[in-house]
Amino acid sequence: MSELDKEYEASLKSIETENKIDRIFYRPIGFRIARMLRGTGITPNMITVISIFVGAAVGFMFYHDNLTYNICGILLLVFANILDCVDGQLARLTGIKSAIGRILDGFAGDIWFASIYIGFALSLSHDYGTDWFFALAVLSGLSH
Repeated sequence: MSELDKEYEASLKSIETENKIDRIFYRPIGFRIARMLRGTGITPNMITVISIFVGAAVGFMFYHDNLTYNICGILLLVFANILDCVDGQLARLTGIKSAIGRILDGFAGDIWFASIYIGFALSLSHDYGTDWFFALAVLSGLSH
């Protein structure tokens, strides 16, 4: 096994906890970005904060009844997921780990999905003239 392969495996949580899409797509991209960021002074928490803004923008994109906005929303969600991998992999590669980082990382996903559910609920409420979609958004959020 090469040094690069060992470094890649060290950047993962554990192979048992990684799902297939993460292993095949998100983690390899995240690893490359994390390696580039190592030594730059950019911390995992900085990446997490950026991912919060990127992920929150997804809800705005899904609010619009416009295919271009919706495709941009999907691409932003993919990018937010990549950033979610980068923050953890950067933390493991650099040894910069903190309790606040773990909390912030969990909070980031909550913000993304709250934004998405609110964006969908606003769009559907606007289209159908009822606020019942917010109840579905809350239920979706609670079950997430």
